[in-house]
Amino acid sequence: MALPGGSVTGIVDVVVVGAGPGGASAAFHLARGGVSVALVDAQPNTVDGSGCCAISALARDCLTGMGLAQWVDNHPPTSEVSLWGPRGSRARLRLPAGRRTAVFIPRGELNAKLVATAAEAGVSLQADTLVQGVTSEVDGVRLRAALELPKARLAILAEGAAAPLAASLGMVRRGPDFLSLHAEYAYDAAGATEFHYLPKALACVAWAFSCGSGIANVGVSTSARDVREGKTDPEALLDEFAATRAFGGALSGKRRLSAPVLSSIRCGLESVIPYGERVLLAGAAAGVTHPLTFESLGTALESGRIVAQHALYGLEKRRLSAIDLSAYLPALQRRFAMEHRPARVLRAMLYSERVLERIVGRAQRDPGFAFLIANLFLGSQSTLGALTPANLARYLVWWRTPRKRARR
Repeated sequence: MALPGGSVTGIVDVVVVGAGPGGASAAFHLARGGVSVALVDAQPNTVDGSGCCAISALARDCLTGMGLAQWVDNHPPTSEVSLWGPRGSRARLRLPAGRRTAVFIPRGELNAKLVATAAEAGVSLQADTLVQGVTSEVDGVRLRAALELPKARLAILAEGAAAPLAASLGMVRRGPDFLSLHAEYAYDAAGATEFHYLPKALACVAWAFSCGSGIANVGVSTSARDVREGKTDPEALLDEFAATRAFGGALSGKRRLSAPVLSSIRCGLESVIPYGERVLLAGAAAGVTHPLTFESLGTALESGRIVAQHALYGLEKRRLSAIDLSAYLPALQRRFAMEHRPARVLRAMLYSERVLERIVGRAQRDPGFAFLIANLFLGSQSTLGALTPANLARYLVWWRTPRKRARR
């Protein structure tokens, strides 16, 4: 679907840089709030995106708030989930029919729908425009690009986890935490989802999603530090995973439908300063990606809603300095920190092959536990909700109990 809109000039209230989920959500909610919004994207007149997006519970709630609930429900749900340990153990779970489970939607289709929804709300759109710099002035913000851009009272940067513009403004405290590499392959099975822990990339997860229409999205994630130090080669890891483990090695010899796409992952609100002089960050650039599952769609959409609230208040009160906008950080912390803290604890545990094998072994024997783990990785179960006192007591009992030999 083409990105509508041509050149946007003049003066607007807000310019949003980046037409991904975070930027489109922010633009939509701002326009619904009655302010003029320009949404600028570097893609050349098309909303692109490879792979599939998992529609988590948070993402579904955000999309429902944008009037897209029925559109989401028109896509087929996931029917089967497999969790693989680093030594090859496997727990398999068939999800009950009729129950609300995760839905996978092609990223390009999702991006196009979000941008179209923002346009219907009154957002002005400008494609094929790479923003090269941001300058805050006394009475507004100017964006430097090859094409003329409107001056704005406020800029929202939703440029992804790499966040080059935010880095140029001194708003980035460290580089990305993880890197992911994914590609699309020809694969006919429908509704199958796999999560793998690879010995060469603990505690990061590899995945294989059957997206329908003969396409599978396959990817691996790894520590950005390991890549910098030469300990891990993401492309070699992806090739090995696709050929030997994804869908039981069924992709070996299959045609790769797209070139691998390398993406940055930023997991940590403390990794950036999400506010500045007439500038706010949203989406993956704000560090809101889930630290355990790397789920970024729902968190980006939700951060777009939150940043719009703060932008509307600042515009109404004419208070757009860095000090005035600093309340945005505590708002993000209130929304995400309670979920992210236990997720970081669990991620630290996943560096151990022994722990992972015990988790998969328990999931093989306990359907209830398998269902909880599957929903956790699909985003239908919160990390905090999985660590209730009752569940923690159960986990402690089975962890301390010697593993019994399976009955024949």
